[in-house]
Amino acid sequence: MTLLQQLTIGTRLACAFAAVLVVTLILGAVSITSLATVNGATADIATNWLPATQALNGFRSSVNRVQGIEADMLLEGTQEGVSSHMADIQKAREDGEAAKKAYMATVSSDEERALVATVVEASKPYYAAQEKLLAIPLSSPESVAAARQVFQTENNTALRAFIGALEKLQAFQAAGAQQAYAVSQAQYASTRLTVIALIVVGIAMGAVLAYLITRSITQPIAKAVNIAETVARGDLTSRIDNTATDEVGRLIDALQTMNTQLASVVGSVRNNSDSIATGSTQIATGNTDLSQRTEEQASNLQQTAASMEQLTSTVRQNAETARTASELAGSAAQAAASGGEVVGNVVATSPRSASPTSSA
Repeated sequence: MTLLQQLTIGTRLACAFAAVLVVTLILGAVSITSLATVNGATADIATNWLPATQALNGFRSSVNRVQGIEADMLLEGTQEGVSSHMADIQKAREDGEAAKKAYMATVSSDEERALVATVVEASKPYYAAQEKLLAIPLSSPESVAAARQVFQTENNTALRAFIGALEKLQAFQAAGAQQAYAVSQAQYASTRLTVIALIVVGIAMGAVLAYLITRSITQPIAKAVNIAETVARGDLTSRIDNTATDEVGRLIDALQTMNTQLASVVGSVRNNSDSIATGSTQIATGNTDLSQRTEEQASNLQQTAASMEQLTSTVRQNAETARTASELAGSAAQAAASGGEVVGNVVATSPRSASPTSSA
């Protein structure tokens, strides 16, 4: 007996569906978890690395704008040019501070804070050289030459150090964004393989369970159908060993019991039929004897009837004779009476009766 045949069909189907549901649940959990990881990496790129990179780019762009405005101002070499370009420099500085503030809101790691500190330290000589440059009045060729000297030496040197620190920070942001992207891609690839594996496992499990459950149901049903067809053909000798305890197993046991009971009933009917046949033969023989006796009794009755008719005729004749005799007796009695009277009369008229003395 297989393990499946020890379970009811409902239990088997419930276990199969439960297994498929568990695989589906695992698949869903893995997918949701992986999607959460991918979404986290994407959200980190969208809400951290990308805004930080954009803010750093904006800050560096403001620094480059100030540098370009200073170059234009020195090319003009007039104090009027300084006055006209200061508003642009101030605007670029404000934009840079806004970008710097937006970037600082995204700083989250100690490594990044160390790089930010390096940028801040590198910015101090640059801003000092910039203030020194802007403090030189461009009122004469000598002052213009001095300002250009400061721009080309101290300012540019500090700017290169400042831009170098910014580039390291930008490289850190690019590496972080690339790492987040790599994590999302690796998670996608891992999730894809896991989901494919779970799908294959689910399909294989479903196919195996479907085959086993179908086989555990159809084979016993085929046995039950075979028993029923054998009984339908009138053969009550079939015997099938059954060890299953499920619904179909109980059906086979019931069919076997029915087959046994039918065989017993048919055997009883056959014995009763034989008894009835024997009794019928005896009854037929008795009927034959009874018929012969009835015929004999009928013949005797006919003879009796004939004798009764003869007896009746004799009785009738006897009655007629008796009546005639009675009439004759009556006549004789009457004649005797008449004779008596005559004798009496004769006696009365006799001479002996007239003379008693003579007689003495």
